Amino acid sequence: MTSAQNVATRRTAGPPYEPVAPATVPLPMELAELWRICVPCSVDIEVPVLLDRHGIRPAWVDDFHLARALPVTAPVPAWASFRGVRPSRVSWTESGHRLIVPAYDALGRMQSVRAWCVHDTDDPKRVSPAGYASRHLILACGQGVTLLSGGWEKRVGEPHPHVVIAEGEADFLTWATRSSDAAESVPIVLGVFAGAWSDDFARRIPQGARVVVRTHYDPGGDVLAEAIRRSLEGRAAVHRSRLT
Repeated sequence: MTSAQNVATRRTAGPPYEPVAPATVPLPMELAELWRICVPCSVDIEVPVLLDRHGIRPAWVDDFHLARALPVTAPVPAWASFRGVRPSRVSWTESGHRLIVPAYDALGRMQSVRAWCVHDTDDPKRVSPAGYASRHLILACGQGVTLLSGGWEKRVGEPHPHVVIAEGEADFLTWATRSSDAAESVPIVLGVFAGAWSDDFARRIPQGARVVVRTHYDPGGDVLAEAIRRSLEGRAAVHRSRLT
């Protein structure tokens, strides 16, 4: 994102926040190493096919630093695995969960990842690190990370920010790549899944923001949407809408 999108005159207030306990997320060094050995999505063979199938441009995912591809030959830590329908654990490289999307805490720090399977499978299509919590961690575009970290600023005279909160990796990447840097109005895009949202994230949403909640129209999506609506009551104008 361009620096102009983050320049303003008033910073968001930094709310009291209790960071995610270290024991509930992968070790920072292991997480950083996994991210380091990943490659751009567009240079992989299978990841672009998966993204194209969902109408997501791999090059834009790379340009906006939203996700990476885990090479099939990469060494991975023990937590980059799961059991699924198998009797024993298999690594993400074996199972095909190679589209890696960062997950952030309410301070905008990358604390974990979500792994998306690149082919059809009877296993869960999207998983988080084995043995660690995925609650209270969300997905975020570049502006979203800046917002969470307390660095987002609003220009005098500009309209209140437009925030899109989408459910799941596919919808998150769809909205995060929907507008180019050249667009006049680029929304701040956050991604949620079951158990991800909390009041700590709600406090990071600027007062008066326009928030569009695009959770799925099913029981899980209804619960997510209601939790977001309640947490933002009195802070932001919240509207729920289908993905279009």
